[in-house]
Amino acid sequence: MTVAIPPDELSRLLAQDRFLAAVNSTFELPATDTMPAISLRLIEVTVRNAPKGYEQFAALFEGPAEPVLPQGTYEMTHPAFGTMPLFMVPVGHSAERTSYEVCVIRNVEAPSSNAP
Repeated sequence: MTVAIPPDELSRLLAQDRFLAAVNSTFELPATDTMPAISLRLIEVTVRNAPKGYEQFAALFEGPAEPVLPQGTYEMTHPAFGTMPLFMVPVGHSAERTSYEVCVIRNVEAPSSNAP
């Protein structure tokens, strides 16, 4: 099942300060027909330079060693975020854990009231 979130709401959910506040908390990926439920811990948020009017950051998650999820969009649930889609890429794997990265760049300027 895909969760439909209006673009303005998704942008608010993806705010850098929300992710910074969620470091060391757990995000859940619910079970599907092809995947068991998986818990991922947000371990780091790296703020990156962004063009004026935008913010950019990378969120690093750690999960179990298996299964290794292929890159793709996953519905993730968190008490402070609710359920939202995030595009994750596996970036590290060991016998103990797998690391995933989510990169976000979003417009932080208010929309122009002069828009047609």
